[in-house]
Amino acid sequence: MYINNDDIGKWMERQSKKLNEKGKDLKSFINTDKGFDNGEKLLDNQDLTFI
Repeated sequence: MYINNDDIGKWMERQSKKLNEKGKDLKSFINTDKGFDNGEKLLDNQDLTFI
């Protein structure tokens, strides 16, 4: 099966945009106190290593 480099580039660009959008959503969610009802904070991997 032959895959054109242009097709791969377009696909990677779409995936990158989607990941960037998800990252922005997560950053905005982490920086707010409204994420959980009981005031808990969403921790990332770095936060968990310091526990």
